[in-house]
Amino acid sequence: MLLTSQLCWRFALLLRRLPPPPSALHFRTFLLRHCSSLHSPPLPMGTASNDSGPSVPKDEAYLATVINKRIDLFKSIQDREKLQRLSLSPDPIRIVLPDGSVKEGKKWNTTPFDVAKEISKSLASNALIAKVDGALWDMHRPLEGDCELKLFTFDSDEGRDTFWHSSAHILGQSLEQTYGCRLCIGPCTTRGEGFYYDAFYGDLGLNEDHFKRIDDGAKKAVLVSLFST
Repeated sequence: MLLTSQLCWRFALLLRRLPPPPSALHFRTFLLRHCSSLHSPPLPMGTASNDSGPSVPKDEAYLATVINKRIDLFKSIQDREKLQRLSLSPDPIRIVLPDGSVKEGKKWNTTPFDVAKEISKSLASNALIAKVDGALWDMHRPLEGDCELKLFTFDSDEGRDTFWHSSAHILGQSLEQTYGCRLCIGPCTTRGEGFYYDAFYGDLGLNEDHFKRIDDGAKKAVLVSLFST
């Protein structure tokens, strides 16, 4: 994508993690980095701007079309998979943990989260992603047969990758719904870089005056997700 006089911003978010994730997401500081290929300089950090606050216009028609289409597509896939799962037999399965112990479960019903809860409340609160026979597996995705299961918390590479990947989407949702930014590239695919979301919004120059609203939008997205699951 070639952008000339218009601005494209990369937002990186420093995260202070408070257990247990993800309900304890706490968005602390936003770093603003201007894309190196563009020419228009940002406003100095901390400088007041007429672009801050609710006066920033949003393309409501675009947002309504894109967001509703995205939600409808997700729900249609989710409903189809739920319906398919009802026709599958919940046969008994054996779940082998890293220490060699075996847990019993039901095919298409038992999830890694269920296994984590059986082990300990703490693990269930802190496990972020699983591996099933070596493949990354969502904590709430039902197991499909006998398997080897590993669970990962934020202290592991797999856990941090998952946590920051989800955090990038939360940041993107806030940018999109708070300022009407059009999302470009994200989340980060390189381990160790934290997370970001490239977002495009014409000539808008963001500075620290905008961060509070972006922060509030991110927290709202987390709460909505928690109460809708």
